[in-house]
Amino acid sequence: MYIILTSANAFSVPLNPVAFFPLNGQYETTDISHSHNLQGNASGVELAPGPDGSMGGSYQYSGNLGSFLHFPNNGGLDTRYSMTLLAWIYHEQTSEGPIFCYDGPAENGIRFILTEDGRFRAILRSSNFSHLKTLTSGILEPKTWHFVAASYNYVNGECILWINGSIYNKKVIDSPSELATQQSVIMGAVPEQAEKYKGRISCVQLYDRVLTELEIEEAKQSCFTVGECILSNTF
Repeated sequence: MYIILTSANAFSVPLNPVAFFPLNGQYETTDISHSHNLQGNASGVELAPGPDGSMGGSYQYSGNLGSFLHFPNNGGLDTRYSMTLLAWIYHEQTSEGPIFCYDGPAENGIRFILTEDGRFRAILRSSNFSHLKTLTSGILEPKTWHFVAASYNYVNGECILWINGSIYNKKVIDSPSELATQQSVIMGAVPEQAEKYKGRISCVQLYDRVLTELEIEEAKQSCFTVGECILSNTF
């Protein structure tokens, strides 16, 4: 288990995420996982209250094409086999925009977005960019924090969409394939595609395996802490 010790308390993150971006005033766009992925590049964003009400607990996206975070992918974000993505989101208007998208100049990889009518959607593509499966939630209430998650099991092809800790949608890919996760990641806006998100995003976590329901609930609370962070592995 991966333990994060702070001056106030300690909290655990289930079995070592490959990326953990608190997206807050303390860590900004730094990855605090053991992977030490490259820091994200920020454009047109500002700090805002987080899911627990703490000041500077999230990043605010203004809903224009110049408001985004870009994360280079040096291989640490490549979860081509099984994976789970988790994030806290707070959307303020219904316009399609990226929550966590693998995008390149020519092809789009897997994408987690908010749709124009306010639904969380996971679009899964294979490593050669062919479409595998799309899962979509119901309409999420705006100006309210929601904990969203999506997982993919390379062994049995099962895809699951989670909303606020509960399974919302589940599908199976008959012929499981490696995912398109080799590109850089963008949150907030994709200028080339006129996609833009207005709202906040906080506590983005990426795992290279499928988390259980209990682990997802644990991860849901894992960003709500303060203090100087020291990372250590326990066995």
